[in-house]
Amino acid sequence: MIKDVCFAITKYAKDKILHFLLGYVICDYNLSIFERFFRTWYISLTLSIAAVTIFIIGKEIIDKKSGELFDRKDIFAGYLGVLLKVISFLIFVV
Repeated sequence: MIKDVCFAITKYAKDKILHFLLGYVICDYNLSIFERFFRTWYISLTLSIAAVTIFIIGKEIIDKKSGELFDRKDIFAGYLGVLLKVISFLIFVV
């Protein structure tokens, strides 16, 4: 029983860390691409956050259609990654 509880905790934590990292990486990638096209930081940032929102919500919709739960904590973890990237972007760019 303890083994099952430990496995559930590690699975839960790993899933949220992956959502966090993917939110960060997707935001970073989109920022670098949009920065080349638009050359203004506020348009690049807005489009990047919109693109990440589509990915995060889309992933949860796909999970729901495949029989899993629509987990708001996954969305929150993804947006924490985005928040970290946005803060670091604003510190270095603006």
